[in-house]
Amino acid sequence: MITTLMAGLPLRYKMILPTWLMVTFIIGGIGALAIQFNVSSQKVNLDHRISVLTQAVANTLPAALTFDDSLSAQEQLNNLTFDPDIIAAQVLNSEHQGFIDIQRIPRGCAWNKGVVQCQSKEFEVHTTPISLGGEQLGTLKVWVSLEYLKAMANKLWTSLLIITLSLSVLAWLFARSLHRLIITPLSALHHSMEKMTRDGVLKKELPVLHDDELGKLTTCFNEMVSSLREREFQLHSALDSVEQKNRYIYRALDVMKRGIMVVSPGNTITYHNPAAAKELKDIEHVNNTRCVLERYFEPRSAIEEVLAAIDNQQPLHAIEMRAIQTQRHYQVSCHPMDENKHVLLQLEDITARHLAEHRRKLVELMFEQNQDAVLVVSRNFKVEMQNQQSHQWFGPLGSLYDLAFDNKFNNLKQLKTLLKNGRLSLETKVRCKTNWLPCQLTVRSLRNAKGKVEALVFTLIDQSVELELKRLNYVANHDQLTGLANRANAVNRLQESHNNGESQMVCFIDLDGFKAINDEHGHAVGDQLLCMVGKRLTSCLAQEDIVSRLAGDEFLLGINGMCSSPSIFNRVVEKLSTPFMIDGVACQVTASLGISYWPATDTTSLDQKITEADEAMYIAKRQGKNQFYCLDHIHARSNETEVGQSA
Repeated sequence: MITTLMAGLPLRYKMILPTWLMVTFIIGGIGALAIQFNVSSQKVNLDHRISVLTQAVANTLPAALTFDDSLSAQEQLNNLTFDPDIIAAQVLNSEHQGFIDIQRIPRGCAWNKGVVQCQSKEFEVHTTPISLGGEQLGTLKVWVSLEYLKAMANKLWTSLLIITLSLSVLAWLFARSLHRLIITPLSALHHSMEKMTRDGVLKKELPVLHDDELGKLTTCFNEMVSSLREREFQLHSALDSVEQKNRYIYRALDVMKRGIMVVSPGNTITYHNPAAAKELKDIEHVNNTRCVLERYFEPRSAIEEVLAAIDNQQPLHAIEMRAIQTQRHYQVSCHPMDENKHVLLQLEDITARHLAEHRRKLVELMFEQNQDAVLVVSRNFKVEMQNQQSHQWFGPLGSLYDLAFDNKFNNLKQLKTLLKNGRLSLETKVRCKTNWLPCQLTVRSLRNAKGKVEALVFTLIDQSVELELKRLNYVANHDQLTGLANRANAVNRLQESHNNGESQMVCFIDLDGFKAINDEHGHAVGDQLLCMVGKRLTSCLAQEDIVSRLAGDEFLLGINGMCSSPSIFNRVVEKLSTPFMIDGVACQVTASLGISYWPATDTTSLDQKITEADEAMYIAKRQGKNQFYCLDHIHARSNETEVGQSA
């Protein structure tokens, strides 16, 4: 209907009326919106001010309510009187009974039983709970007058009406003047437009019929159309290129193994690739950066650092975070984007790298704190690494040739064994700073993926303590003169064999005539004679049997198993009766043997058995020496009889 009405009006009214109506409605509309916005802002400010004031007063009232101190509550409630819009306030206790109140009731309003009642005045009620430690102690009610907002709104509407009417008149006058300025050249423009409409603006330019302002405007318009046509083509080409690049970029981001997120101002996640969605399960539903990071990562200090970099548009490189649920390690970096103040956030899973670094540090600690000297030597025998113990023993080494080994190392056969088996182990001595050090040398080859030897690892284990322990053990368990087992060693071995369920023959030996040789030829010859006796006794027995020297010219034998034949003892008597040649001197001694059988089932102590063997030895001596005697009289024989039989 309006369109039909406008179509029937003259041209001047078609130009004047729309201009006038448009200006009038724009001014009125903008003014109305401004008034509404102003009134709303004042209302919000009033609510905020009242809320802050009442909350502050409510925070001071718990003590007064707790101790029923109305005077203190009255003093705190009087602070509300500083706001001119507050007309009344009341404090209710936990039973919703009036505790204390203040009143500034305006005209037309009344205070009736704790409630403000007004006929024409507008007001609203604000209620604030009074709490202490999560327990509500009471309620603060405040009545706020809205008359100031109402009066301000009325003034604004009146001002808007006056301004709108004034500007409407000015708009009407301006529209009429504009009509007079434009209507004259409008006909020429009309003809040009008809020509353009018939021939098409995209194919031909508008003809210039008159060389006036409108003609110049038409010329500029033609040039503009031509330029726009060319720029439109360029723009389409550029948009196609950008679109294609965007597709490539998004495809690349989608296939990246790192998590990628684009964060816009306000910490809103506007894009994330599939890798990020895989790591952060709820990112589809929670698009706030802080919420996402606090839900999935720790520590909080690192999260705050990342959020600060996003807010300040600053780059952040390689800050480490840890996933709360999986305990995996991530490296987070921020890269500001110039466009629209966006930030590119990258999440890289570095758990494997972190574990490898941790293992590398453990290997370094193990290498440095190893109590053995460890050297890593290259193919040309250059020392690449040496641990702390190696430094203490040898000092800094440049080459393997700086180490001095004895003649048990560095031959071609050993190197071939090392290259073939990948490992070589031997006992050698190496020159330290002050002395030669006995050690266990172990050499291992390090090969690459192709099997080529890249380096050699030399490990030198100090054997000084072990060798000293062996020496001390040998001294403690062997006779220093003959090297035979001493009494303690023999007793331990005999007792151990008996405990293992083995039957044994315990033989006590005493040399006949040894004192005379010792007195005649000296102790040196006597000592050599004792050593030769020990060797002859050892040759008479099996390897697992026991030969020991007790003291002086007394020996003790331990023979495993029950010997049914006395041949072994005859052999001992015969061997010891053979003269000994010492420094050209023939020394003749014989031996008296006492034997005691110690079955595996016998519970008699070893000391008792040795005593029995000693007694049997004295019996053999009383019977003429140079023979053996067993307490059960089964194996008592004379050496002459045996020799005679052998002959």
